[in-house]
Order: sequence, then structure tokens, then C-alpha cells
Amino acid sequence: MAEFPDFGKHCANKECKTLDFLPFNCDACKQSFCVHHYRYLNHNCPNASSKDRQVPVCPVCSKPVPIAAGSTPDQVMSAHLDNNCATKKKTSFLCGLKSCKNREFVEVLCSNCKHNFCLKHRFTNDHSCTGRRPNDLLRARTAQQVNQANTAADESLARTLQDLWNKTVNSDEEMARRLQEEEYRTANRRGPTAQAGGERGNGNACTIT
Repeated sequence: MAEFPDFGKHCANKECKTLDFLPFNCDACKQSFCVHHYRYLNHNCPNASSKDRQVPVCPVCSKPVPIAAGSTPDQVMSAHLDNNCATKKKTSFLCGLKSCKNREFVEVLCSNCKHNFCLKHRFTNDHSCTGRRPNDLLRARTAQQVNQANTAADESLARTLQDLWNKTVNSDEEMARRLQEEEYRTANRRGPTAQAGGERGNGNACTIT
């Protein structure tokens, strides 16, 4: 590089000193740096606060906190938190159902009656909504009628099955009684005949001596 002794500059970073032919000039400290150290943070620029106009936001009240010249973000934020920070008051919404004391951090409005309810009672059926639309009332009435019809049909079917069962039991009992009577009559008819045959057999028996 003897032909161009004044071409390019060495990086001002003490740990780098790289010769860069297209150096970057820091507009805060007025020194030259290579491509790896030209940013304020990369070369720990002492005058970075005078050029960096980023406004931090308070994490508590979510308000921007401007930084005055010659001050650091940490100092300004600490002073803001100690003196000027107005924390947001957390608002909670009480459930509109009289028997419920639950609160939610967000408002949950019923689309029909426009009252606020907790997540547990947000549906119209859960808080006995009085502001239902006609279509909702019609659907509810239809569903109630269908349930009543299904209940009546189930009860009728149960009665029919019970009647069939009773008839089957009575028929079995009647058949058993008839069989018993028939067996009794058959036994009575066979009794005298068997006894007479036995007597005749005893009279005609031969005895061998």
C-alpha cells in the first residue's frame, strides 16, 4: 500500500484498528470506524445520547418519556417512575346477574338485553335474558313444544310396553294353570285304573312250591 499511503483510515476502535477504504464517520464523536463498529452501540459512543432521539415508553403507564439532552434513558425513566408516573387503574365489570358476584376485566355485553355479564353467564339461556328477539322466542317455544311432544311419546311407549309385559305375564300364568289342571285330571283318571289292574294281578298270581 505504499502507492496510496493516505487512502483509507483505520478503525478508531482500539481493539480493531482495521484499515477500511470506505470508513464510516460517527456524527456524534466525529471518529472513523469500520463496517463492524460504526454504530453507536458497537463502539460505545460517549455522545450517542445527543443523537439518539428514541423516546422510551413507560412499562407501567404506557406513556412516552422524552429524554433531555445530557440525560440517560435510565435516569429519566427512574425519575418518571418516582414522580410523574400515573398507573392505570384496573377496571373490572360486575356480572349483571343478581345471584352472581363474579367480575371480569373486559366488558361482556349481551347482544339482546345489552347488560354486562361474566363469562359463565354470557349466553342468553344462562342469565334468563329478557331482551330476546322474536326469532329467538319462536325457536325457544318450538324447542319446548318438541321436548313436550317427545316426553309424551316416551310416556306412551312406556305404557304400551308395560301393557304388553302385563299381558305376557298373565298369559304365561294362565297357561301354567291350565297345564297344572290338565295334569291333575290326567292323574285322577289314571289312579283307579292302575289300582284295579294291580288287584287283578295279585289274584291270578301263581305260587311255586
